[in-house]
Amino acid sequence: MAITGCFDGESKVISLGTFKTLLETDEAMHQMAALEADFVIILNRFVEKNLDDFTWSGYDLIPLDSNGKRCKNRCGYEIHDKTKIMERVKGMFQGTCEKVCVLNNATKEKTYYVLNEYKEVTESEACKCQKN
Repeated sequence: MAITGCFDGESKVISLGTFKTLLETDEAMHQMAALEADFVIILNRFVEKNLDDFTWSGYDLIPLDSNGKRCKNRCGYEIHDKTKIMERVKGMFQGTCEKVCVLNNATKEKTYYVLNEYKEVTESEACKCQKN
C-alpha cells in the first residue's frame, strides 16, 4: 500500500506498508482483501473529511458518452503535464469515448472536448453534441 503525491515540490511514492499473510488458503486471501478494502474505505473517508488540508494538482481526464455521462467500463486518466493533455484526449477518442471532460484538480475548472472537434466547448454544448 502506498500514497503518491507531490511532497516538498517533488513527486514521490511513499510506502505505507504491506498486507501479508503466510497462509495460502482461499479464506486467507479473502481476509487480506477485506482488510485492504477496509483500509481504502477509511482512507477515502479521511480524505473527504479533510479535503481542504490537501493541495490538489494535475488534471483528471474523464471519458463521457454521447449524453455527457461518464462512460461505463472506461478508465479516465490523471495527467500532470498540461502540454500532454490534447495528445491524451485524442487518444481517448480512438475508443468508444465521444467526449472528454478535463478537470483541473487545483481550480476544479472543467473543460470539455468533443469527438472530431478537438476544441473546448461548454458543458451544455458537450451534452448537445452527438457522434457523427
